Amino acid sequence: MKKNEFQPGFRLNLRIIADALDQYGKKIEYYGSGDSQTLTGVRLYALGIMLKPEYVYFISSGDLVSRAQMFQGIPMVISGKINPDLLPDNTPAIIVLDSDNPLEIFSMVQDVFDRMRQWDIRLQASLSQRHPLQEILDASIMNLSFWRKPVTVRAWRRETGIKEAGRRWSHSLRSMILRQMLFIRRG
Repeated sequence: MKKNEFQPGFRLNLRIIADALDQYGKKIEYYGSGDSQTLTGVRLYALGIMLKPEYVYFISSGDLVSRAQMFQGIPMVISGKINPDLLPDNTPAIIVLDSDNPLEIFSMVQDVFDRMRQWDIRLQASLSQRHPLQEILDASIMNLSFWRKPVTVRAWRRETGIKEAGRRWSHSLRSMILRQMLFIRRG
């Protein structure tokens, strides 16, 4: 790998996307059977395409009714109400109940992947900085306004600027722990 070339490292699961849609104010139902952290992007379903498990497919409830078994083990976001019994076994799915604008929902899902890629790039870039831990904290704090889940940062070496990061972040971290459940564990 060349010096400023980044390799995407994050792979998402459908739970992260469900949390984001919920935070956007969408009424959803999440079915997590078989949900694993393997997703690299979102695709629109079209008749005849080869389905790949590393993508989450966006499909209308009407299209899914006649093709449900094709989606065995394939993550999907379904636009519109559908009977959950039609979902294949061991298939993660999000049903978006208030789907007035399906393209808006698709854009929201794409936004989740975009945010994670931007965070990943910034985290990778931080490793070449003078104080990588501080850079990791800076990058992560920006994403916490979107993600409601705890973030754990583990310092792997004492020479990475832990004392300096601790001084700059002591007040901010106290507030963030209370507001956003940010946990920093030193190891």
